Amino acid sequence: MLARGACLADDMGLGKTLSAIALIASDGTGAGVIDKPEPLSPDFEDIHLVVCPLSVIGNWQDQPKEHAPSLRVHVYHGPGRDLGKKAILGKFDIVLVPYGTLSSEHVFAEEDLPKAKGKGKKKRTADNMNTLDGALHRIAWRRVILDEAHQIKNPKTKIAIACRDLKSERRLFMTGTPIVNTSKDVGAMLSFLTTCAPLNDPKEWSKLVERKMRKGNGSQVLKAVVRSTTLRRTKEMKDSAGNPLVKLPGVKYYTIECDLDEGARAIYDEIQQAVQDRVRLIVKEDAAGRNYSESASSHR
Repeated sequence: MLARGACLADDMGLGKTLSAIALIASDGTGAGVIDKPEPLSPDFEDIHLVVCPLSVIGNWQDQPKEHAPSLRVHVYHGPGRDLGKKAILGKFDIVLVPYGTLSSEHVFAEEDLPKAKGKGKKKRTADNMNTLDGALHRIAWRRVILDEAHQIKNPKTKIAIACRDLKSERRLFMTGTPIVNTSKDVGAMLSFLTTCAPLNDPKEWSKLVERKMRKGNGSQVLKAVVRSTTLRRTKEMKDSAGNPLVKLPGVKYYTIECDLDEGARAIYDEIQQAVQDRVRLIVKEDAAGRNYSESASSHR
């Protein structure tokens, strides 16, 4: 996490936000934590950009106030966008921006969005990108942090491209679900972290991992990538002494029964019957498929 890029994939409720704030507040070189501290590059500003859903910005504002009050936080959204100058944003330690705001200010390269060709469309080139782009893409950040980062699992979306195009020395990818559907989600993570060349190229990831996964022999590469980039703690984990890593209070379950009126009961029963019929059909089809496969195998 103190190096160039990593994924923090702790279970929900284990303090990913607080861990990221501690990382921001710590010595950026890693002195006292890692064996070989890494000097900070003078080419990057000492500002951390946090890209997150609008719904969690309030939490990102409150946590530093409680645990690291010396950190200066600015929300780059709504009226906060008026401070969109490097000299002004440089007065803050953390800048918070919603995914949508980041994407809306970014001018995309023509090769990124081929369907955007036509009159009136701004096209980014090497010559004009610094004048057309919004303030956030003109700053070289010390670290860019993506919270709820599974939102960029599709590397072709505008949001994913806008996140990748940010300039930063270090990057942190935060999500409780690093793999939502397929191993392509890990490829999307690497394309943002840019620390595992050539695997951070979506085409190379598809060729070197996805194709092998489909053939049943790519799991070792996938495991190696996850081990080298991802830190994950779960509520069930224990330390070397057998104690829980995080002591959480017991879960309490409450059952509240209520009576449905005649109309609601009719709708409920109808939906329940439809679901039961559908499940029986799926089970029946699955059993038929297994019987077919077993029969076919026995005749080879």
